[in-house]
Amino acid sequence: MILYKKNPKPHLPDEKLLLEVEPAISLKTRLIGLLKYSSMSLSQGMWFPNVWSIHTFFMRFPIDCIYINNSGKIIYIHENVLPFRLSGYFPWLTYGVVEASSGFAKSKQLSVGDILYVGH
Repeated sequence: MILYKKNPKPHLPDEKLLLEVEPAISLKTRLIGLLKYSSMSLSQGMWFPNVWSIHTFFMRFPIDCIYINNSGKIIYIHENVLPFRLSGYFPWLTYGVVEASSGFAKSKQLSVGDILYVGH
């Protein structure tokens, strides 16, 4: 799956942000998450729908966490979350979390209010 950033100008194409997005839908994928990786490229990430908090226990690298609402709008960006930390945002506002390599949000110039979606 691919993570896109919706272009605010309808006549321009949407931007591809992550080329390899793994959805964390099953209990197994949610529990393992990014633990199976020793590092990630800026083109990889994981999408956690119906989640408002994450942990980085036992991870081997820092990540960026992008929290979105049910419209796909970014409502919070927690950059450089170190291993063995907790991160979360208001459960009544958050629909899901995108986890990506640390530095991803800055490199793609993401900001609160941007619209993201996952597609093929």
